[in-house]
Amino acid sequence: MNNDQAFIRQRVEENLKKRYRSEFIFKLCGQLSICFGLLCLVILFTDIIGKGAGAFRQTYIQLEVEFDADKLGITDPRNDEEVRQGNYDAIVRQALKQRFPEVSGRRNLRAMYQIISSDAGFWLRDKLDRYPKLLGQARTYWLLADDDVDTYYKYGYGEIEPVSRLNEQQEAFVGQLVEADELEARFNTLFFTRADSREPETAGIKGAVLGSFFTLLVTLLLSFPVGVASAIYLEEFAPKNRITDL
Repeated sequence: MNNDQAFIRQRVEENLKKRYRSEFIFKLCGQLSICFGLLCLVILFTDIIGKGAGAFRQTYIQLEVEFDADKLGITDPRNDEEVRQGNYDAIVRQALKQRFPEVSGRRNLRAMYQIISSDAGFWLRDKLDRYPKLLGQARTYWLLADDDVDTYYKYGYGEIEPVSRLNEQQEAFVGQLVEADELEARFNTLFFTRADSREPETAGIKGAVLGSFFTLLVTLLLSFPVGVASAIYLEEFAPKNRITDL
């Protein structure tokens, strides 16, 4: 009997050792997989942040803008319809002509107009809508630069081989603005407050963030009660067999 007990005890100890060894290996594999996953996340986010850090800065150009009633086509600044239909691109072009009076010729003027974002007109419209007394007055504003100017200023200006899609004249405009301290990069608040846009300089992540949030919310509302109910059923009520184990 003692021999039987000793044999049983030995088998139990051997089984326990195997079980502890299996649990250790399983635990180690789990820890290694978590570490590998975290390492991948660190590499991924480092790559994303490293390449996309420039998106957190946006280039602006300082211009003196005159809210000329004739060019805008507005007689009553308190008329919402007139304010919405105003020709704000005209006063942006006028401001550029005043800043670069030496520029002439249709092609050169077109190149000059392209250094300012098309969003500048909408921004000025919102300004006039909030402050109707601006009509007929001149103000100095920092207006959003075009995305090609933004890319050149952040990644190409002053470099031997610049990253640029600007022509030589547009690069010269940027150089003049930099020397006069009328061009600078600021924190890009639009990146967090705007949604998708056809214009890169005005595009943001607000829509994507809200979409991800609501997707996660709906997923949680659907998966949580189903998951909890399934767990309770399998643990408390389901028959013990291979199907439920699986």
